[in-house]
Amino acid sequence: IDGQSSLFQEAFRRLTGEGHLEVAGLGGASKALLLSFLRQSSGGPVLAITANPNEAEELADDLLELMEQGHHFQAWDVMPYESSPPSVEVMASRMETIDALARGGSPVVVTTIRALLQRTMPIDVLRRKTVHLAVGASISRQELIGRLVDLGFERLPLVEETGQFSIRGGIVDIFPHGCDHPYRVELFGDQIESIRQFDVFSQRSIAQKKEAAILPRRE
Repeated sequence: IDGQSSLFQEAFRRLTGEGHLEVAGLGGASKALLLSFLRQSSGGPVLAITANPNEAEELADDLLELMEQGHHFQAWDVMPYESSPPSVEVMASRMETIDALARGGSPVVVTTIRALLQRTMPIDVLRRKTVHLAVGASISRQELIGRLVDLGFERLPLVEETGQFSIRGGIVDIFPHGCDHPYRVELFGDQIESIRQFDVFSQRSIAQKKEAAILPRRE
């Protein structure tokens, strides 16, 4: 697929105008390539609705390989009558997608009809609930603890999995969704002195960070 070809330009004109377009015969990563060109050409977000969750997962994986981005907005992995909450992985992917849209970027979102029909957190609520931490900013330890509990985080002696936090004096360890490694926030009084990511097993620092955004644990 050539993004500058006359065929692609005609396809893009129809998709962004009043017309419609049917494309057949795309195999492998061709669908992801077409979606990538559409996002680059339009400059805005692109929504792809697949027939089933397996197709959505495959397409999202192809997008990650192709353009190192792509969000799989999954449906809850529990039935409506079940009392148990969705899995941590599903909830994390949904919150990350909503956050990407709330930040005003141009993500490619892959989903299914079932996932779209489920109610979720409004963007204005997500913005209000998200905890933004930055080196040099002021926040008391008690306020930070209260906000993490409000977001659904579980307080434990040691952080091991996403959705957990721990307190040791002026050090607050937080493991948000969407992060490979947890954050270690060091407070000096009511001021954030440092933010570091660390390895769960060795407890050693991996990278210094200037800021961190902590999303809600649940919808």
